[in-house]
Amino acid sequence: MNESKRESWSPRLRADVRLDREGARPCLVDPRFQRRVPAGPLTQALAEGLTGAQPLAELFESLPGERADAESALRALLLLGLVEGEFAAGLE
Repeated sequence: MNESKRESWSPRLRADVRLDREGARPCLVDPRFQRRVPAGPLTQALAEGLTGAQPLAELFESLPGERADAESALRALLLLGLVEGEFAAGLE
């Protein structure tokens, strides 16, 4: 995928995945694989922004910290299969 397409892609968290902040450690709950994925502040902000309504470039700009860290967090969510969208399969 070229950079232009990647920057305009509007990814979204899978509909069945939810952010759980109630326990001692925030996590993403993935019922499909019955797992809980620890989520630090950046991953929490990223997960909340993965609505499919915002292009990736804008989403990265809205997140705290360095873009490289946000890109790494997104790659991790993609590899875990927690993100869906038009290009998700091509980025994994």
